[in-house]
Amino acid sequence: METLKQVLMRRDQLSADEADYQIEEARQEVADGADPEELLEDMFGLEPDYILDLI
Repeated sequence: METLKQVLMRRDQLSADEADYQIEEARQEVADGADPEELLEDMFGLEPDYILDLI
């Protein structure tokens, strides 16, 4: 299974740095109390399969 970073790089054609930046933003939102499942759907349009990449 691909990591969240790999999906973003392949699907959205992001560089490694760009993907890392988006993931770090999402992690910060989770740290601030956002629901990681909802965040994956809202920010990335992905199922909760990638939740471990955020927590």
